[in-house]
Amino acid sequence: MTATFQPIINLDTGEVAAYEVLGRGCHPDLPINPKHLFHIAASVGLEAELSQLFIMKALEIASQHRDFPPLFLNTHPAEIEDPDLPKMIGRLLGISPHTRIVLEFHEAVLDDVVRIARLRKEFAQLGVKLAYDDFGGGRARIRELGDVPPDYLKFDIGLVSGIDKAPTSRVRLISGLVTTARDLNILTIAEGIETQAEADICSDLGFAYGQGYLFGHPKPIDQI
Repeated sequence: MTATFQPIINLDTGEVAAYEVLGRGCHPDLPINPKHLFHIAASVGLEAELSQLFIMKALEIASQHRDFPPLFLNTHPAEIEDPDLPKMIGRLLGISPHTRIVLEFHEAVLDDVVRIARLRKEFAQLGVKLAYDDFGGGRARIRELGDVPPDYLKFDIGLVSGIDKAPTSRVRLISGLVTTARDLNILTIAEGIETQAEADICSDLGFAYGQGYLFGHPKPIDQI
């Protein structure tokens, strides 16, 4: 397996602030797409192990680059149920101790506020930050923002796509959510930006960062 890197951009400066790492298969007899790989892993109950392999590969690649920006690494819901997840992440950090990482939690795993609060505390002790991914794609998760605020909040592509042509009501809703996040000291990321018009609106609304094909497709590290 290997990994590709997609930039996350500071909307004020236009500079690369971080990279999201996206795993890819490279075995000739297996799919490249990670969704298909996870489907295979699910059939044998190994989703968490596959996710950890992707994280390990990302850190192995990053270990060769000392001045690399922070890496956003996806987790799988199956991992969140493992009480030893922080210990596992701590061991993997030994592969590249100079690399700063942000773990992305999908909104589907945020029901257990007590568990997420414990994980956030243990990750903070490791110097690992936390992001809630796909915010607004399912449930809004307003309670979780108040009870266990993450370091970063990634707004779902469904909210961001076409925002320059969206009804005023949607724009006002997003503006209010961004303001609420900022008041909670949460850094906001607009996902799925594909046009300059979308980027301009997101910047005007107060998003700190943007991610999407406008800024770059996922690429191997030697192409960035």
